[in-house]
Amino acid sequence: MLNQNENIENTRDRSSSASNKKRTNLAHEYSIDFHVSFVTIGFASLIFILAVFIISVSMWNIDPGRDSIIYRLTSQKIKKDQ
Repeated sequence: MLNQNENIENTRDRSSSASNKKRTNLAHEYSIDFHVSFVTIGFASLIFILAVFIISVSMWNIDPGRDSIIYRLTSQKIKKDQ
């Protein structure tokens, strides 16, 4: 014979489930456009980082030789003064 306790399903009271929802730590619902803003900010950050890197490398490799306009103008002024 089957025991009656085996066939009984546990049911929850609706009022207790409503109070449990208030106590649970549920995540906030995100906007439908959340991924769009994330990708936009991500690509803008990537472009900014690449721009800073390229500008830094180009400034690092500047060769301020005698052909620079700064050195040509200052050397002419020195020659005129002497």
